[in-house]
Amino acid sequence: MADGDCDKILDMVVSVTKQRRSAARFPRKRFPIYTRFQNAMDAFGVSTEKVVADARLSPGIVEEEHPSVDTDELLRIYSTLEAMIGVDAVVSALRGFCENALMPPFLAAISCPDLRSGICRYAECKRLCGPMEISLQSDGETAAVAFDWLAPLENVNPSLVIGCTAAIVDIAERGSGRRILPVRAEAPNAADIPAHIAEKHLGVPLERGTAMRLLFNDRDLDAPFNTHNPFTLKLLDRFFAEALPELLPAASHSEAVRESLKRLLPSGIFELPAVARDLGTSPRQIQRELAAEGTSFKEVVREFRRELALHYLALARYSPKEVTLLLGYSDPAAFHRAFRRWTGETPAQYASRKR
Repeated sequence: MADGDCDKILDMVVSVTKQRRSAARFPRKRFPIYTRFQNAMDAFGVSTEKVVADARLSPGIVEEEHPSVDTDELLRIYSTLEAMIGVDAVVSALRGFCENALMPPFLAAISCPDLRSGICRYAECKRLCGPMEISLQSDGETAAVAFDWLAPLENVNPSLVIGCTAAIVDIAERGSGRRILPVRAEAPNAADIPAHIAEKHLGVPLERGTAMRLLFNDRDLDAPFNTHNPFTLKLLDRFFAEALPELLPAASHSEAVRESLKRLLPSGIFELPAVARDLGTSPRQIQRELAAEGTSFKEVVREFRRELALHYLALARYSPKEVTLLLGYSDPAAFHRAFRRWTGETPAQYASRKR
C-alpha cells in the first residue's frame, strides 16, 4: 500500500474517533458525512450555498466539523444535485468521490480477502453513513445483494439507486482487478431512471422489481482481492466495532410497533392487544410511549396499511380484493373508503395508473 494511502487511513481513523466522541449530539436517524459539507459539494462541482438553500438545509451544516444528515435531508440533497447537474453526473461524481477518497466502508470492503467477504464487510460499515441496510443471500447459484432503505424504495433518488448499487461493482473491480458485473439489476423505480445511465454504471439494464438489488453468479463472489490487507482491515474493524453501537439510530417506539405489525401480517390482525403481546408489554404502555412521540397506535397502523397498500397494488400487483384481506380489512368497502382518503382514487384506479 502506498504511503499516501496509509496517510488517508490514519486521517480517517482520527475522523472516526472524533465522530465517536461527538456521536451523542447526533439526533436519532442522522448519519455522518465523513468530510466537510463544502468538500462533499466540491466533489460534485456545485455551489454549496445553492444546495443548502434548495435542499432546505440548516446553514450551519457548512460550518460543522462533522456534519450529519437525516434520511429526508439526504434525499433532498440528491434531488437538488440531480436538478443542478443531472443524474449521470451525480452518479459519476459520487462513484469517484467514494473510491478516490477511500471512504471507510469502501476501504474496509476492498481490504477483505474476496468479494463475498467484502460485500458483507461493506454492509456492516455502510450502516454508519447512510439510511439503508445491505444484505447478501445466496442459493448456491445466484447471490442477491439487496438494499433496504429507511424510505420507501420508490422514493429513493435515481442517482442514489444507481450510485449505491454501482458501489458494489466498483468494490469488485477495485479489489479483484477485473470487471465483475451482475447478471441482473432491479429497483421499484427503474422506469424513472434513464436506461442508458443505468447500463453505463451497472453494466446491465435496470429492470423493475419489488426490491432494490443486484444478482450475481454466486461463483463470482469468490473472486480473490489483490487489495487484501489484514492490517488495514484490523484497524478499520476495531474502530467500526466501537463506533457502530454508538452511531446507529435507536429504534423508536413507533418503529417497534411497525416491526410487530410486520410479524403479525400473516395473521391479518392489527389490533393493539395482539401487538402488546408480541412486544411483551401492555396496551396502555404502548399508548403512552406513542403519545410521547406525538403519534398514536391508530395512526401507526393507518400509515403502515397505507404504505403496504400502495406497494401491493403498484409493485406486487395484487388485486384490490387480495389487498383487502392482506391488510386485515373484514369489509372491502372499508378498504376502498380508506384508500380513497389516502390517495383520492379507488384501489383499481391507482393500480391501473401504476401498472
